[in-house]
Amino acid sequence: MPKDSPVSQQIDILSQITACLPSLREAEKKVANLIFDDIDFVAEASIGEIARRAEVSDATVTRFARAVDCRNVRDLKTRLTRALAAGRRFIQEASEDDGLGVIYDTAAQTLALNRTLMEQADVEGAVAMLDDARQILVFGAGGGSTVMAQEMQFRLVRLGYAISAYPQALLPRMVAATLEPSDVVVALSVTGYTPEINEAAELAREYGARVLAITATGSPLAKIADITLPLAARETDYIYFPSSSRYAMMAAIDMLALGLALRHRSRTRDKLRRLKITLDAHRGGDNRQPLGIENPGAPMSHDLLIRRASLIDGSGREPFIADVAIDGDRIVAIGDLGHPDARETIEAQGLVLTPGFIDVHTHDDTNVIRTPQMLPKLSQGVTTVVVGNCGISASPVRLSGEVPDPMNLLGRAEDFRYPTFAAYAEAIEQAQPSVNVAALIGHTSLRSQVMDRFDRAASDPEIAAMREQLETALAEGALGMSSGLAYRNAYHAPTAEMNTLVETVGRAGGVYTTHLRDEFAGLPEAMDEAFATARHGRAPLVISHLKCAGAGNWGNAPKALSKLDDAARAHGVHCDCYPYTAGSSTLDLGQVTDEIDIFITWSDPHPEMARQPLKTIAEQWGLSLMDAARRLQPAGAVYHNMSEADMRQVLAHPLSMVGSDGLPNDPHPHPRLWGAFPRVLAHYSRDLKLLPLTEAVRKMTGLSAANFGLTDRGEIRVGAFADLVLFDLDALEDTATYTTPIAQASGIELVIVNGVIGYRQGKASEPRAGRLLRRQVRLSARPSRPGS
Repeated sequence: MPKDSPVSQQIDILSQITACLPSLREAEKKVANLIFDDIDFVAEASIGEIARRAEVSDATVTRFARAVDCRNVRDLKTRLTRALAAGRRFIQEASEDDGLGVIYDTAAQTLALNRTLMEQADVEGAVAMLDDARQILVFGAGGGSTVMAQEMQFRLVRLGYAISAYPQALLPRMVAATLEPSDVVVALSVTGYTPEINEAAELAREYGARVLAITATGSPLAKIADITLPLAARETDYIYFPSSSRYAMMAAIDMLALGLALRHRSRTRDKLRRLKITLDAHRGGDNRQPLGIENPGAPMSHDLLIRRASLIDGSGREPFIADVAIDGDRIVAIGDLGHPDARETIEAQGLVLTPGFIDVHTHDDTNVIRTPQMLPKLSQGVTTVVVGNCGISASPVRLSGEVPDPMNLLGRAEDFRYPTFAAYAEAIEQAQPSVNVAALIGHTSLRSQVMDRFDRAASDPEIAAMREQLETALAEGALGMSSGLAYRNAYHAPTAEMNTLVETVGRAGGVYTTHLRDEFAGLPEAMDEAFATARHGRAPLVISHLKCAGAGNWGNAPKALSKLDDAARAHGVHCDCYPYTAGSSTLDLGQVTDEIDIFITWSDPHPEMARQPLKTIAEQWGLSLMDAARRLQPAGAVYHNMSEADMRQVLAHPLSMVGSDGLPNDPHPHPRLWGAFPRVLAHYSRDLKLLPLTEAVRKMTGLSAANFGLTDRGEIRVGAFADLVLFDLDALEDTATYTTPIAQASGIELVIVNGVIGYRQGKASEPRAGRLLRRQVRLSARPSRPGS
């Protein structure tokens, strides 16, 4: 994004400097160190004063400002001042406080302060408003307000009130649009400046509902509310525990609950007595146990419990035997959990439990909407697909005529109907596929929307238009951008075009993936181009399906991987690969040769010639291989153009991830579509011992989630999303072959997506629980192998 964009200006400059530090020149690092040592001085000093203190030239100071994404030195100083304004307690270390003392003392002081602010008349008015409501809706978003919204629901539901908590960003606005004048919204916000809560409260007022706010006096939220219970936060310089304001918010909620209980004493006693009898029958214990608190000695209850599985957690750690408990969409407990109650218990002794596999290289862009069951992936244990690879994506694209190559791998013209990433995201959410979807934006797809033809470089206005579309998509949650420079419709894109777009990706904190310009004899130069482009844009790089293609290039994997290692010492660089020695794509005349076997999978003008070797077709027609290929186009092909030794070295390399690169719209697909992940685990890890099982799992889970910024995915740990696969390692096999490519793997027992079982012993199940995964973190281009 541009240096002067609103989002760019919100980025913490100290974090930005830290992220850029490895790529700075030595003289520029002196300026950075001066900032860390004396930020006050640099924020006020002139360029000359900064230069003299850092013992560098004035030009170095200016160069440093630009290197850390500031427009100039003045912009750098402005952003340093903004960092200071956030509070020195977030920059300088506070004195060492006793942990117990600071927590209890601050809570007591906060409660005392807020007691003086509370007016009895306001509490009584709030209680009367709630008591009179048809329904009560509690809105809270972020930190303590989220927890307190649920706490208020727990407090009031046992008193018999119709109350629901909405501790999310979007739901409050949706619910607010359905309210009636007899409804009451309770809006929780420490500061009163949370836009999602304020907008929802204002919308509720527009529809006649009344609003009770527990928030800061005089805040925007307080001005919206009918009644405000004032809240004051007491913050200290000790920043290492959450705001003490949540204690005051809890006290205000308790006052409301007490007031409601006392308004109807007899009814309250009846309801609480009935509740106590029900709880005691369930948990046991004496008659002084608090209402709603489980007996500590009684077993907990969970939605799903997996018992005694061999856990491989995705981090590379050794396997261990444990139980895993799931509530909702998250993992809530791991270990020897005894015998807790659960809605469903899976006995997994003798089976392996891993995070759900992340297919980082797919072309499922339109299939997740058109065929949301996604059985080719789900049946392998894949729970998340990354779409938009090789420069082609379904958005932001709208087509009416012929689909450009290779975008035709994704579908027909009518399948490209998403002019914005937001429209594509909405379509995924409506389809709710069986797997999660994370999306890249394709460079060729961007070209298709602004250029009249592809056999040239984009003009400056066209580049600007592509950059604008890309910025919008990244802001709407796209992971980054992909390119497919080997294809003819992107091959003419020069360095200037790619640099501008990858700069946009880097500024947004996204990832850049590329199908290299040349995977044959020009592989070294193509890799150098990709490294340079990623470094220029300060975006982490993933080389797609790294291979040494073509018989003349076999044996060069060690050289390619050495280049990868060298680049990774200075920049964030990884690759993906699939466990086969044949590739598959559209029929490319540049790859037609008699040195390898080429199998035709489909042909638009000659569908009758599909599913046979190109050599056989050429003989039947009495044509050369090249002339036969021309007659078949547009068509698809499988190219047997790699060596087994090269592929194994790439697969085993620490920087490689697993991606299927399957083509789901191919009528006779490459077997990788159905078998890539079981093949790595069963054939290459279990049978050939090419890599340990823990490392194989890491390459398709934890490493993948980290490189694509998929928060709380790819690991089995408490708090992570419950994307899991349970398999029988002895029975695991990829059964798809080049002859019979559509075949489910054996040995996959269970697949769980967001806490919901989506596949069990060979069959997909409902409901589908996949989600669109928007980018939530800024990815760093820090070196993948620092110091190695």
